[in-house]
Amino acid sequence: MDKIEDVKALIRTLLGRTPARGFTEAEAIAAAEKAMDLMRRHQLSEHAVMTAEGRVTLRTKRTGPADRLWGVVAHACRCRVLIETSHVGRAAAYVGRDPWPEVAVYLHQVVDGAVDRAGRDFARSAEAKRRKTARTRSEARTAYLTGFVVGLAQKLRDLFDPLDPQHASDLNLADAAMDAKGPMKTLKLGKLRAAARFSDVVQAGISAGRATPVSLGVRNSGAPLAIAGARDDA
Repeated sequence: MDKIEDVKALIRTLLGRTPARGFTEAEAIAAAEKAMDLMRRHQLSEHAVMTAEGRVTLRTKRTGPADRLWGVVAHACRCRVLIETSHVGRAAAYVGRDPWPEVAVYLHQVVDGAVDRAGRDFARSAEAKRRKTARTRSEARTAYLTGFVVGLAQKLRDLFDPLDPQHASDLNLADAAMDAKGPMKTLKLGKLRAAARFSDVVQAGISAGRATPVSLGVRNSGAPLAIAGARDDA
């Protein structure tokens, strides 16, 4: 770790010395003053000190149904996300208060594994096999994943309380960190559509997405504790 990262780590430690964590008011004030002095001396802003970035490579080079989940993952983990595209592929970069981006990357992997497994499971299902052509089987699979993504997004939204003031504060910090990166392009996502004849398949996908076991746990301090879910290790 280079010197500036050591300084940032020290500042985060100092700012963590609060009465809620067992420090006296005098100790908390002294720690905050020392942290502010370090920030001034090293010309560090709050978002530069308190934020981190987590990156995960996307499985597909083109946008698909799963892409509309990354913004929900970011929000659940008090982050913002930027989709980066290069000649080697695409990646999701999560930015937020340290260490939430690390949590976002793991939750992303959990969710991505669930979507991938759902697509493979449907392809092996009786519902898919009864389709007479490869084209209709592919269309039915897309319809199922469309519903699955909708259901899973609903499940992910249950992981956070939009009225939590700390959550809102963390998102504001993430916004400031993203603004510091300069102008960026927003990922364009078209509407999720499925032919009317696949409405029952879409509904089955929604139910499966809602039933996916994804959970987010945090310590009382607000720092990430653990995420448990259906991760695909196959």
